[in-house]
Amino acid sequence: MALQKTFNTQYGITASYWRVEHFEELDFKKKLCTFIVDGFREEALKQFAPIATRRYTWNGDDFPFTFEGNLYPEAYAKLKTLPEWIDAEDV
Repeated sequence: MALQKTFNTQYGITASYWRVEHFEELDFKKKLCTFIVDGFREEALKQFAPIATRRYTWNGDDFPFTFEGNLYPEAYAKLKTLPEWIDAEDV
């Protein structure tokens, strides 16, 4: 699972394939979540070499998870509610 959307990186190149790589912080009692999204160029996917990283944090009423199994689909769905991700495609 991933999202396809082209963003410029800090290195002046674009990344178009984005995966939620891991949850850095996840506390269901405090309703706090931080997860890492890594960006890749298509030709670098096989080497698993990200060229960009984005960090997203939600807490309180904006907490996106119900803890009913696999959290990754919920993380992608939450990303797609953000203005910069609205037109991202599932891949």
